[in-house]
Amino acid sequence: MITEEEGTLLHSIAETFCFSVTMTEQLKQLFLYGKTLQLPIYQYYSDSFYLFIEQKSSQKEQIHFTKRRENNTLNSSNNLLLPIFHHIYVETRALSHPRTIQLLKHFSKAKIIEIKHYKDVFNRRHQNFIVQKNSPALILALKEEPFLYPGAPVCQNFNQKYFYYTSCVMNCIFDCQYCYLQGMYPSANLVFFVNLEDIFSELEKMLKEHPIYLCISYDTDLLALESLLSYCEQWLIFTSKHPTLTIELRTKCADTPSFKQLLELLKELSDTDHSLKHRFIFAFTISPEKVQKTLEQKTSSFTGRLRAASLLASFQFPVRLCLDPLLYVENWKEQYFTLIKTIFSFLSEENIRDISVGTFRVSKEYLKRMRKQRPDSYILQYPYETKSGVFQYEEKLEKELLETVIGYLSNYISSEKIFVWKG
Repeated sequence: MITEEEGTLLHSIAETFCFSVTMTEQLKQLFLYGKTLQLPIYQYYSDSFYLFIEQKSSQKEQIHFTKRRENNTLNSSNNLLLPIFHHIYVETRALSHPRTIQLLKHFSKAKIIEIKHYKDVFNRRHQNFIVQKNSPALILALKEEPFLYPGAPVCQNFNQKYFYYTSCVMNCIFDCQYCYLQGMYPSANLVFFVNLEDIFSELEKMLKEHPIYLCISYDTDLLALESLLSYCEQWLIFTSKHPTLTIELRTKCADTPSFKQLLELLKELSDTDHSLKHRFIFAFTISPEKVQKTLEQKTSSFTGRLRAASLLASFQFPVRLCLDPLLYVENWKEQYFTLIKTIFSFLSEENIRDISVGTFRVSKEYLKRMRKQRPDSYILQYPYETKSGVFQYEEKLEKELLETVIGYLSNYISSEKIFVWKG
């Protein structure tokens, strides 16, 4: 928040330089960003204000990081700790579903609350996403149409014509500081849609018309919930029966027991359908170690994810790596250089299907909510530029991030395997 003293100074600056309303708001956001870097107000004024002026007049300089307090180190254990749901809300119509019964047995000590519709709980007003993350409730519901959605423009489509995604689960057990879900959803509670078979039924109808490329883990990390739901296993079996279906399973998980069981099933099914190893894609989001430890709470370590990827590769299953989003963090060049060097100490080019690269971007409306949830986040408070309703880094910085990381990758892998998202 801006104090009265800071507000007076900002007002004085805006008047002195005859700022427009838009420039004044940009200056305010720049100022908030400086506060997240723990810089005293007058130091930040003297160090950064003229860079802002210069940026607006000639776009000559990019603000550089100075020393700031480190974020609290977060849990990076490879052993995923699933929430202990003390309260489980169940739609009346979902009470008798076999998956509901199975899940309620698993959480036998939870308080069960019957509800009419999941939105009655999930969409309530005045919820605090961050507070709920510490102890989320579980909501069991039946998904309604639409079951499948066209892929969003901010998502990498890998040149796929029929690009879709689906949500079997809403929200994630991980707590990444930059995650768009905290701007998309009003609640941090998890929703499990127990009627997976209805999604399969709708998908089968669409597959009769054309092939489909389907992402199943955008609004959650489905693999992280595998020990509870076994949805990844069900998706793998379904994919094996439909040769025109390609699935992407994106994750920040490591080589957990659930992952190893899924790998065994993949090996078994691939013996009769060799295309399956190319149609069921494991996509590991990989971040620098410091980013994982400070900004990706509860996720598996980056080396844990690479171990899982190399395990797949050892059985000749090509993997996808997602260096997305690239983040403008302190010493980012060194961090991404080390990350890419480490990646190729685990994997060789022939093990890798492709690599997705993209800078941080998020809907304008989502980021507004995210900033309110995490006012002390330097990632979220950065003064992004808006382009077609999407907040992203200014063009010069975005270009530098992409060109630098792609340059590092080019030392190890051919350009044909690098997919770049550009706004």
